[in-house]
Amino acid sequence: MARDVFTSIASLEGSETLNKDDLYQYLFNDLSSDYDSLNINIELFDKNTGATVFGNHFADYHRLIQSYAHARIVARQVYHNPFEDRYISRLEIIRPIPVNASWYLFIIVTKKDDHEKINTPSSRYGFAVFANDKLIEKYDNYQAAPELSLVSRASDHQVINGYSFVVYQPSDRYKIVSWKKISGLIKPISLFSFIFTLSGILLLILTVLNTRFDFLPENMNFRFGSRSSLKTKIQLAVILLILFTFLIIGSITGIYFKNLIEANQINKEKEENTTIVNDIRADVQTIAEDDYAISYLSAKLSELSYTHNKELSLYDANGHLAASTIHGSANMRIPFQSWTHHDEEVNPSTSPLSNLQNHEFIPLYLNNQNAFGYLDILRHSHDLSASNILEFLSTILNAYIFLFLIAGAIAITIANSITQPLEQLAEKLKKFKLGKTNELLEWKSNDEIGTLIEDYNNLTQELEKSAGLLAKTERDMAWREMAKQVAHEIKNPLTPMKLNIQYLQRATMEHPERAGEMIPRVSSALIEQIDNLTQIANEFSNFATIPQASNEKIILNEIVETVHDLFRKRDDMDISMVEPIDELYVFADKNHLVRILNNLLRNAIQAIPEDRRGKIDIELSRKGSEAVIRISDNGTGIPDHMKDKVFTPNFTTKSSGTGLGLAISSNMIDSFNGRIYFETKVGKGTDFFVVIPLMRLDEYVDDSKRVSLD
Repeated sequence: MARDVFTSIASLEGSETLNKDDLYQYLFNDLSSDYDSLNINIELFDKNTGATVFGNHFADYHRLIQSYAHARIVARQVYHNPFEDRYISRLEIIRPIPVNASWYLFIIVTKKDDHEKINTPSSRYGFAVFANDKLIEKYDNYQAAPELSLVSRASDHQVINGYSFVVYQPSDRYKIVSWKKISGLIKPISLFSFIFTLSGILLLILTVLNTRFDFLPENMNFRFGSRSSLKTKIQLAVILLILFTFLIIGSITGIYFKNLIEANQINKEKEENTTIVNDIRADVQTIAEDDYAISYLSAKLSELSYTHNKELSLYDANGHLAASTIHGSANMRIPFQSWTHHDEEVNPSTSPLSNLQNHEFIPLYLNNQNAFGYLDILRHSHDLSASNILEFLSTILNAYIFLFLIAGAIAITIANSITQPLEQLAEKLKKFKLGKTNELLEWKSNDEIGTLIEDYNNLTQELEKSAGLLAKTERDMAWREMAKQVAHEIKNPLTPMKLNIQYLQRATMEHPERAGEMIPRVSSALIEQIDNLTQIANEFSNFATIPQASNEKIILNEIVETVHDLFRKRDDMDISMVEPIDELYVFADKNHLVRILNNLLRNAIQAIPEDRRGKIDIELSRKGSEAVIRISDNGTGIPDHMKDKVFTPNFTTKSSGTGLGLAISSNMIDSFNGRIYFETKVGKGTDFFVVIPLMRLDEYVDDSKRVSLD
């Protein structure tokens, strides 16, 4: 069948052109669906001239010859090109007319999937194929390719000038070199930037969710609108300001460099295109015929493509494809119409090639003013500029991430330096006590904070002076009140003393015989009043000079029992006591405790009216780390308007007395870190509570009873 086909093709007498589609249908119309995964292309050339026989199609004859030369035979008249992964069969058809005229029929078969892979190599890698140390195939990403001399002498797994090379040599004839630019520190830095940015985004999302649903513990303060300190506000303000500044600068810088890179890429490609056109014009300046110029450039197109590292296509004056170095362009059928302005470069956005935005069409001229053809140069500027911009933005992002971290650390340092004196000031204000010496703050800088601290120090000194004057005034007023009270208390016994003496004088003058009888009675009254004066003097003396407490370890149970024994023998009331079995140890003054309890019991007895049988309960108990003594009575209670004056000097609910007992008791309890308070109900009685801290368990053991293990 093949012989018949070739014979029928050869018998086409006088025909110099054929229709490619008709021949394709004639040859492969009966193929089964098993071949649908293959791209089958045919080309028919004149053996002598290399011109295509297809009148409606131009193909790159020299590129096919070169591909055929580097292929290896896999079957009879079938060759495989491993670098382009396609099968080629070249068949010679000898024609009887004209004499010695022959055609070459090329059948090219590629896989559809592999065809797509060949057209889109990875931009991360470059490769070159050498045959007998001569470059026959090369691909790089046009932006950072190493020099060809560097590629040709590279060895396997070698690193040269920032490029990592891998060399594969299947035979002595062929060598394949692949390379990749080493990223250096950019890759780990980019990874850190990515992790940092991702962590920030996740933290923001967590904060938003916690603000909305409040599912985190209170100590994890991840929420918006929560009360924050001045330090946090300053840090957040500075960091947000820096972040906003970085975003503005980064955006402006990115836009500027995007335009700059694109402009440089366009200018670079224009210069390269101008160089290609100048080379073509220099080659065809001696050619007079348009058709011969097209044939000549078709033969040289592959050489131009390798020389200038560009993918090129050549069209005739009517827009028909004559030759191309672009993979897969052999079957392209472009509806290219005649252009009215042949003296201008074709604009693909307004021409029928509007779907080929990455192509630039340049008219080619001979000596006349009409274009004999058009050169299509495949542009890579879009992909390359995008790659350059992304790489630049990645570098900017990495730099800004580190600058942001540094700025954040600076912001925290600045915020701490600003708020540190304020924190110290707040701490001093917490410890500030009126009437005591307070520590001043130091600040060396003469700024607003220094002014604030200076005002605080001045105010502290003024308050100390004012507190001293106030304390002195209070003491003077207290002593004046005390003097009034002493005078009042002294007047009370002096009046009956004066009356008794006057009565004795009058009786002596009027009834001398009765004077002897009156002397014992008057003397007894005077002695009683003198005793009252002595008691008043002693009480005021005790209040003015309370003895220094001599605290020691004592058993509180024994103190309570002693006081109870002193008062329990009264017949007019019932006095009971309740105490725990365990002994309670406290660190206090024994005499002061006895005096306090005696005073509370006397007050309880005096608070019970005469028409009511008295009932007094003494209870000792333990509550946590404290001992509590409760003394309750069923007396008249304390009115509400007197509750605030119970522990002040001169307070009393009795018709006589100085009102100093509870004030003295309160001062004594303070000396061993205790406290005293009361609960009362008018008409039902009052409960007084004395609370004293217990000693620790290890302090209970007497040192003399400790056993040493040394």
